[in-house]
Amino acid sequence: MKFSKIRAITASAAVFAMLLCQSIDVSADTRSQVNVLPNTNTNIFDKSMLAELSEITETADRYGGNISVYYNDTETGYYFYYNPDETYKSASTVKASYCQYIIQSGADLDEKIKFTSAVKKSCSGLLSADKAGECFTVRELIRISIVYSDNMSYRLLFNRFGYKGYNEYIKSLGLNAPQLTALYEYAKVTARDIAKCLKEVYRYSEEMGDTFLVDLMKNTDYECQITSGTKSEVAHKFGEQGGTGGYHDSAIVYTEEPYVLSIFTNIDSASQRANEPFQKIAGMVEDFHIKLHKPKQPEKPKAKPAPKKDNPITVHKISYEEYLEMCGDSSFEIIDDCEGECYYYVGSVRRVN
Repeated sequence: MKFSKIRAITASAAVFAMLLCQSIDVSADTRSQVNVLPNTNTNIFDKSMLAELSEITETADRYGGNISVYYNDTETGYYFYYNPDETYKSASTVKASYCQYIIQSGADLDEKIKFTSAVKKSCSGLLSADKAGECFTVRELIRISIVYSDNMSYRLLFNRFGYKGYNEYIKSLGLNAPQLTALYEYAKVTARDIAKCLKEVYRYSEEMGDTFLVDLMKNTDYECQITSGTKSEVAHKFGEQGGTGGYHDSAIVYTEEPYVLSIFTNIDSASQRANEPFQKIAGMVEDFHIKLHKPKQPEKPKAKPAPKKDNPITVHKISYEEYLEMCGDSSFEIIDDCEGECYYYVGSVRRVN
């Protein structure tokens, strides 16, 4: 019937339009990253999650000064980073990746290194009170460097293993920083650089079953930044340059699906509320991450609208001759034909006598 054909064509057009819209949405979601918020890059496109991400960046803004935040899900690859290109002095955050380099290089961790008077005079640290000439294993120096963030122990490791191998190791991770020099065992970095170094620490510990370094990072003597803001177990390395030179923390957060989080700032660590931004942002990111992994409830089917009440249709019985006369009239639709007697209904208001 004519009307039936029109309805079918209209329905097909609607389906095509719906599929076209869906293809546009999918195309948008497959982009690798987008600047959906000021100073922020992400590959997360869920609208509800972007609203929460906006709250995180607004919180960082409220603390003023330079703050950079980098989040990366170790399982899915989801990430976001806020102020990603801001560079900072690495301070002691670089120690974790340097110790990871030593471990991955296959160095003998039981090798003994002598604590010389020259090193004692060159920097401060826990070993300052020990007598020059005493020897420490590489393993012990790594432990003191990570647990207590000791500069003296790190300097001994740096003097022994140098910078060239470490710089090549960093490049092998696809990173341009940190890059050390013969004269300086620290570097300029971004929060993203250090977070990616920690992601390698996590990968190595999981794939190789070697948890020596992450176990140390879970038991440091300084736990008032990211660790204090989360409910989950954390392996981290903080850094402090002094004054507004740099105050940072970078961590592996062991939720059910672990993630890495770096927060770098120029906050003065001696200020009264120095740790508050770390704790606040870390807590918000943890909640964000858990919601990101929470299975989404299927949408409830929308209630079908009540059928519209059509105007009453008047059905007329006509003769076959009348039927032939009316076949060309588009305002009628024939609904039955039986042995010369036809029934029709009026498509527009019209009566036939």
